[in-house]
Amino acid sequence: MTAGFGFGFGFGIEIGIGIGIGTEWPQQREDRSRPRHLGGTGVAQKFEEVSYLIDSVTFVDGALAVLDRAVVECRSAPLWALPQSTLVDSLDHVHALIEQMTAIELELIREVDGRAIAAEQGATSTVAWLRDRHRISPQAASRQVKLAAALHPDLPATADALA
Repeated sequence: MTAGFGFGFGFGIEIGIGIGIGTEWPQQREDRSRPRHLGGTGVAQKFEEVSYLIDSVTFVDGALAVLDRAVVECRSAPLWALPQSTLVDSLDHVHALIEQMTAIELELIREVDGRAIAAEQGATSTVAWLRDRHRISPQAASRQVKLAAALHPDLPATADALA
């Protein structure tokens, strides 16, 4: 299948990109929150679990590549040509996308923290690592790490409220 992103201005200018990444866009994917099992045990089951993980990694990398290209295309769009209503709608849409990307960023921070990647790379904490890596204030880094920790997968309502 192909993942894609499109952005239209409502008067004939259409920005659209797509990338074939061997999987479907999230809305088209079956529920894969847990690997399906073939009913077997041992090697077949492990193979299926590893295949699921590889598919997930490929999907994330591919989706981020699509977003990179979409941002480049949107940044080069002639905003001056947008009608007022489309300009306002686009601003609202961008704000909603930023909120969703922030939720993804927090999930990634939670995973980095959970895997102790900061310590592995020589940092004293995830807060210090994030501060240095993203050049943000210690307060901002601390706030992100604390909020990321609150987005535990066992608390989907919290994550949904923040998304």
